[in-house]
Amino acid sequence: MTVFDRQDDQKLMVAIPIQSLSGAAHTGDNIIDTAGYKAAVIYIVAGTLADSTWTFQVEASDNSNMSSSVVASTTNGDLIEHNITMDGTQSTSAPGTVATITDTPLTFASTASNKVRRAAYVGPHRYLRVDLVSGQAREEDTKKGGLTVTAAYFGAFIELLEPDVKPVVQD
Repeated sequence: MTVFDRQDDQKLMVAIPIQSLSGAAHTGDNIIDTAGYKAAVIYIVAGTLADSTWTFQVEASDNSNMSSSVVASTTNGDLIEHNITMDGTQSTSAPGTVATITDTPLTFASTASNKVRRAAYVGPHRYLRVDLVSGQAREEDTKKGGLTVTAAYFGAFIELLEPDVKPVVQD
């Protein structure tokens, strides 16, 4: 196998620093500018999950302040799903499966501890942000009156690929 040094071909940006999220909606911490790159891959990393379903979304805009942003989904042709586990093996979702806003690749069930969700952004917008939409208690817990969402650790990263200018300057 030939090994290539890809450091000059990509840049990894932190969209949400690894932190404990409580389940309430959380607007992404950083807006990522994709100017000068032809591809972007979103990674969301989950720590140990206890009892909730967590849903994230990618917001896209042509404005640096995210005004007039849209939710990236395959409904508008902007996301392609690629879910992988922490050990790098493919999850139950087939590579290239088209995700929709109701079947998002950026959702973690309570059984998805220590997993990575990955989606390629192929939309036309320049600026990207990853947001937590919600953490929801499992249906069986809700029926028993347990509406508590146990906080969990997550981080989100956006890998920018195929730069117009090489080498890529790393921050």
